[in-house]
Amino acid sequence: MNKNWIIIIVFLILNSACSPVKKEPAEIKNPVEIEFWYGLEGMSGKAVEDIAAAFNSSQDDYYVKAVQQGNYTETSRALHAAIISNTEPACLLLSHDHSTSLYLRGALIPLNGLMNQTSGIQ
Repeated sequence: MNKNWIIIIVFLILNSACSPVKKEPAEIKNPVEIEFWYGLEGMSGKAVEDIAAAFNSSQDDYYVKAVQQGNYTETSRALHAAIISNTEPACLLLSHDHSTSLYLRGALIPLNGLMNQTSGIQ
């Protein structure tokens, strides 16, 4: 066999073996996006970004969109504006004083009841 043909055959075998596997249309699904706001800066903010990135790369069902909002006070202000415009995130991290004031105004839902449910959570 010609040396050029051997090189071409080896290239084709390696190319097909190393190519990403394409999923059939029925297998492709869109992950559920969870927007997560946090009020951490510096190394703590970087840690949140790293945790979200590690979670996102570990599975395909959910995608955490981590959005840094400055410090806790700036995050609280952004949340108040989002509540008014009905664009609040699915999840956020606030300090206890900001969380307490929102809870007392009825703007937060306790998760206790949701944790006991086994179905119907959307």
